[in-house]
This record gives sequence, C-alpha cells and structure tokens, in this order.
Amino acid sequence: MLIYIFVAILTILLLHFSKRMNNLKTKKMLIIISFSILFIVSGFRYCVGTDFDNYASWFFQINTLKDIHISSFGFDVLILLIKLFTNNSQWLFIITSFIILLLIYKAILNEKDDYDLILYLFITLIFYCSSFNGIRQWIAIAILMNSLKFIREKNFYKYLICVLAASLFHITALNTIILYFLLNLKYKDTIKVILFVLAFLILKITNITEIFILIVKHILPSYYAKYTITGYDIYAIRGGILPILLCGGMFVFYLLFKKKLLSKQLIEEEKLEFKINFAFILSIMSVVNTVNELFCRIALFYIPFVIFLIPDVLKIFNDKWRKIFKVLIIILTLIFMIINISHNNPHDALPYTFYFFR
Repeated sequence: MLIYIFVAILTILLLHFSKRMNNLKTKKMLIIISFSILFIVSGFRYCVGTDFDNYASWFFQINTLKDIHISSFGFDVLILLIKLFTNNSQWLFIITSFIILLLIYKAILNEKDDYDLILYLFITLIFYCSSFNGIRQWIAIAILMNSLKFIREKNFYKYLICVLAASLFHITALNTIILYFLLNLKYKDTIKVILFVLAFLILKITNITEIFILIVKHILPSYYAKYTITGYDIYAIRGGILPILLCGGMFVFYLLFKKKLLSKQLIEEEKLEFKINFAFILSIMSVVNTVNELFCRIALFYIPFVIFLIPDVLKIFNDKWRKIFKVLIIILTLIFMIINISHNNPHDALPYTFYFFR
C-alpha cells in the first residue's frame, strides 16, 4: 500500500515544482523523474494485476504470424516484436507500461495549467492501478486521450486514424467513433438534462440492457458471457456509483457555473461547450458503467477522461481559495485511494511485488 501512496505524493510534488520552474531543462527533468517513478512501479511489477498471469500466458502463445488474432492484432504484433529480442514475458509489461504512460503523459501535459493535478487524479482515482489489469484496453485509451484535440479541431480523419489505431489493441475502441459527432453537436443544456434523465430511466427501469445482452451473447464468442454478470462494489471506480458522482457532478457544475465561467472569461465559449457536451456524455456512460461487466468495459473508454474536467472546478475561486480547494482535492482523493486499495483491492493491486525481489 505504501508504494502507491509514495507514487501519488511524489508525483504531485515533482509536477507541482515543475510548473514553478522557469528553467526548461529543470522543468523537463522533474517531469521525466515523475514519469520514471510511475513507469518503474508499473513496468517492473510482478504478479500484480488481475490479468497478470493471463497476459504472461498470452505472451508465450504468440509465436508466429499464424497466431495473430484480428481482435487483438496490434497487441499480438507487439508481442512478436518483443520476442525478436527476448522470451522473457516481463518485457511485455515493461514495454506496455512505457507505451501507456508515455501516451498518457503526452495527453495530460497538453493541459499546461493543470497537468500536475490531472496526473495526480489519474493515480488516486485508481486509473493507474486499472492500467495494471486491462493492458490492451489501456493502450487503446491512452491513444484516444491524444485524439481529443482532433475532435476540438473538427478533424474527423485524424480522429478516425487514432480510433482505428486504438482498435488494433482493443476492437471495442471502435465504439468511440460516435464521440466525434456527439461532442460537436449543438443542443440546449435543458435538452441534455432531459436526455440524461431519460437515459438513466431507460437503463435502470426498463429491460433494454437484458435484451442487448441476449443479442451480444449470440453475436460474440461464449468467452464474453462472463462479462454479463451484475453486482459491483458501489464505491469502486469500475462499476460503482463513484463515476456517477464524478461525471454527473461535473455536468451539474458546468451547467450551474456556465455564466460565471464565460463572464469572467475563465474558459473560452467554444471550449466550454465542448466540455459541457463531454461531461454530459461521461454522465450517461457512468450510468452505463453500473449495468454489468460488458457495459463497464465499454464505459471504461470514456470515464477516465473525467480527470481532464475536474480541475475546472478550481477556476471559479480566487487564488487563495483555489489553493485551499486544490489541497482539499489532493487530500480527499488520496484518502479515497488508500481506503479503496486497502479494503477493496481493485485490480488486485496488492500485494505489490517488485520483479527483482520476486
């Protein structure tokens, strides 16, 4: 448990000081050190993560081009490339950890004002531990995080290339193509609220999800049947109520403080509309997240993006209160991480074993 606390605290400190540095070399050095800490803990973990053994076994099953599966084409090719140099399966975790974290850092560092808090939330809201488990999906998510700018720029073809690249590692990433159109739609805030309420009622009261599951069972291989199970810890990020509170909370925040954010020019109008649409979509996906494992896996492509929105809450306060609330967010999310990992052990993050001390 201490290792995750150490990683979280050291990351926020290093990145906080990097923002204060005028010297570009020192700034980059602090960022690289923070990256290295997260990378070493992730890449050199041993038997940490629910699917660690499955991925290690997968590594030994891919030996020739004939072993490549269409649904995991990119991942299987990556394994073959690694095997050109070594047959040690630990290198799969080292390389994939580097790819995931490098792409996530690249996406988050584009948020120049808030990158320290966003990366900290990536750790304390358990997304970092989640990347220990769903490796293929997290490579896809990390690619998609870098595609948001193309949606804002309304460059569909570049966004599509990113989605297709993500789908090479996890075929279900193709569902995010619709995100481009949803985020660029212009509709009134009242319509968004009505649509969210309707989506909630449809998902929670009707049997539409059961019908969808029956269809999926007939289309997809029997392997996916286990993902139709319901029942989750309500306090977990994955499949719990917390994503609804975070995503729904951000949606409500933008609606309540929209005028203030615009009048004080805290966020550009076009960018704010983009974020309101994003919070609206994330709110719906957070409800989808509670249905069962299958829906949860689809929602996982969306929910991590909430970390890009949360820092906007601080913008409505003056400098003094902004600092106070930032510290409060840091403390509360750290407490959440400690309680969640120690009591629920999501993604089998504990016990942590370092590869060289196995």
